[in-house]
Amino acid sequence: LHGVSYRLDTFLRLQRKRGSGRVIGFIADPEGGDVFFHAKRHGLIGKRSGYSAVSAVDAVRIIATALQADFAYRHKLRSEAQAARMAADVFDQVFAGCSTFYSNGSLGLGGSQWSPATEATFDTGVLGVGPERCSCVWFLDED
Repeated sequence: LHGVSYRLDTFLRLQRKRGSGRVIGFIADPEGGDVFFHAKRHGLIGKRSGYSAVSAVDAVRIIATALQADFAYRHKLRSEAQAARMAADVFDQVFAGCSTFYSNGSLGLGGSQWSPATEATFDTGVLGVGPERCSCVWFLDED
């Protein structure tokens, strides 16, 4: 795809480390389309109205929550401390230079409200936007 830079190894490692569900991810040049355009190309809802702005701190929390347990049955995948470390690493790799973040509700923040962004039973993640990249890490689980 024109304007898209894949760091496939980053997302494949994340998928293996999570060990549950699926992970969608991309790092793209915003000149090739905004983050919602790229989200749609990767199977997520491509409308801004499907997402709410979140802080960088909450973006890391969303990633950590998805790495700690699956959303369907809340099976523990790793300790809270391990998930927090992994989430910080993922955030640094994928969202470097991003200053605006979006998610689809409170599922990754300990709540139970969310607007599905995919066809999966449960999904949450983070979209990030910066002057030189737009990025995504999205977690999908089925019951």
